[in-house]
Formats: sequence, structure tokens, C-alpha cells
Amino acid sequence: MRCRRGFTLLEILIVVMVIGLLSTMIVGGFTNVVPAGREVAAVNKARIVNAARLTYALTVPDAPTQWANALSDSERSTLLVGAGFLSGAAGDWTSATGGYTLSFGGALRAKTVLKDGGGTILNYPD
Repeated sequence: MRCRRGFTLLEILIVVMVIGLLSTMIVGGFTNVVPAGREVAAVNKARIVNAARLTYALTVPDAPTQWANALSDSERSTLLVGAGFLSGAAGDWTSATGGYTLSFGGALRAKTVLKDGGGTILNYPD
């Protein structure tokens, strides 16, 4: 009787196919991770802007007048950056990765509006 010392070609092919199927199932689960991560980053950015708006309103004496005189989102983000409540360039705070945009319109203490790439307003918890 001969002693068997290795695997047959069929056994190796079956193992390779099983590994291939498992890997496609695992990789398929990660396809929605990047868009979801971009949305979470945009929501976090909107929350940071909300906190900066509230802090600006509470600490700067003539904040409502300055806010009302600033007519665009870039001017309003410049106010928050200039006062030290947001870091970086003012233009960095009006958009987010993935086509999301932040709108600073409305009253000073209003919630920052977050829109996706299609213009749909996203509701997010404070």
C-alpha cells in the first residue's frame, strides 16, 4: 500500500474557491463604508460649526449685528475663524468631503444647514 503525502489538485481547487467566495463576501461588506464615513464627517463638521456659532453669539458683544451684516456663507465663516472659534481657512468650513455643503444662513443661533451633493437637506441630531 502507498502512503499518501500531499493534496490532490481537486482538493486545492476547492480550497481556493472557498477562500475566493469568502473574500468576495467580506469585500462586499465594505462598499458602503466610504460614503457613510463621508456623511459622518460632514455631520461632525456641521456640529463643530454649530458650537462655534453659539460660542461666538455668547462671547462677542456685537455678534448679532456682525452676523446680520455678513451676507454670504464665506463672510460668516470668516467671522468665526477671525474670532478664533474655527481653525484653518474660512473656505474650508463651507463644504465637506463627498460633495456636502454647509449653509450658515439664518439667525446666529440657528442650526447649520447640511446638504448632500444632490441638494437634499440632511437632518442630523445636535
